[in-house]
Amino acid sequence: MDGRFRRNDVFEYEVAAMFPIQGSSHAPRPPADTQPSGAPFVARGGPPPRAPRHRNKRVKGQLPPQLRRPVTADTVRNAALLMLHEKCRGLRECATNVGVSKWTLANFVDAEGKLTELGRKIDTGTLLAPGDRDAARQPIEHKTVLKPEDFDLADKRLGRTVGKMSRTLFCDLYGYDHGTVFRAYGKDGGITDWGRRQRDAALALQTAESSQPAAGNLASPVASRTDAAERRATAASLSALATREGIALGYWDDMRFLRLGKAGAKFAGDVDRTHGHWRIRPAPGGEYVLAHGPRAAEHIVNILRLHGRPELNVDYHLWKSEDGRSIAAVPKAGDPPSDAPLAAQAS
Repeated sequence: MDGRFRRNDVFEYEVAAMFPIQGSSHAPRPPADTQPSGAPFVARGGPPPRAPRHRNKRVKGQLPPQLRRPVTADTVRNAALLMLHEKCRGLRECATNVGVSKWTLANFVDAEGKLTELGRKIDTGTLLAPGDRDAARQPIEHKTVLKPEDFDLADKRLGRTVGKMSRTLFCDLYGYDHGTVFRAYGKDGGITDWGRRQRDAALALQTAESSQPAAGNLASPVASRTDAAERRATAASLSALATREGIALGYWDDMRFLRLGKAGAKFAGDVDRTHGHWRIRPAPGGEYVLAHGPRAAEHIVNILRLHGRPELNVDYHLWKSEDGRSIAAVPKAGDPPSDAPLAAQAS
C-alpha cells in the first residue's frame, strides 16, 4: 500500500471533521503540529487535563498569618468577657474575634472565660504582653544562655496542646533569643539532643557554683579525718595516672601544693578540690569545672592532657559559664576516657 493511504494525525483530523460522532460533545482535535504554541498535550480520546488545585491548608484553631495580631492585655480581657457572657461559641470563635489563634488564647483564658495564671499576670501587669511591649517600645532581653530554671520554664510552657504555647510566643513573652530556643526545642515542645546536652552542662555548672561551703562553717573531726583520707587517696590516684600518661600536674592538698606525675615531664596544669567540684587549670590558661565522681581522677588527667585539642570535645560536653571565667566539663555518656597511654594515642 502506498504512502498516501497511511493513517497519520492529519488524516485522522480531516476524517473526524467530515464525519463527527453523533451526540459527542468533544470537538475534533487538531494534530500536534497545528495546535497553538504552548497548548497542553491532550491524550487521545480522554478529557482535557485538570489544573492542579492549590489549597491553603489551615490548622484548626489558627488564623492565617495576615490576620493575627500581637497579644495585648486588652486582648486577654476582651476574650475573657466574651467567653464569660457567652458571646461566642468556644475558644476558637472567641480567638477569631480577638485576632489570635486558639492555642495562643488558651494560655491566658480557659474554656469558661476565667483567666489562667498567665492571664492574671498579663491583666495585673506583672508580665508584659508582647503587643503592649511593642506599643511602649520597651526593649526586651534576648537571652542566649539558658540556665536550669530557663529549661524548667520551657518544659512547662512549650507544646502544641491546649494550655501550651509556641516557641515564638514563648520568646516574645519571656525575652529569649529565638535561635537559641528553636535549637533547644522542637515544634512539638520536646527538647532536642542539643538542648539536652546544654541542660546537662548547665546543671553541672550550677551544682559546682552553688556548692561552695559557707564562710565560718567548721567541719567535725570525723569529717575532717575522712576528708583527709580521701585527699590522700586522690593524690595517689592522680600521681599514678599522670605518670602513666607521661605528664606532671599540681595538686592542692588543703594548703599544700604537691607536684605529681612523671618526674621531669612537662607541667600540664594544676587541680584543687572545693566542697562541690574540682577546678582544673591547664598550664596554658583557662579553667574547667568538673563534678565529683568515682572516676574524677581519670577525667582530671584526661582534661589536662587533651586541653586545646579537638579530642576534648569528643569526650566531654563543654559549657562556658555566664561570666566566661570557667568551662563546665560534663563527661559524655558511654565509655570512660581511653585507657591507652598518651604516646600510644599520638602514634
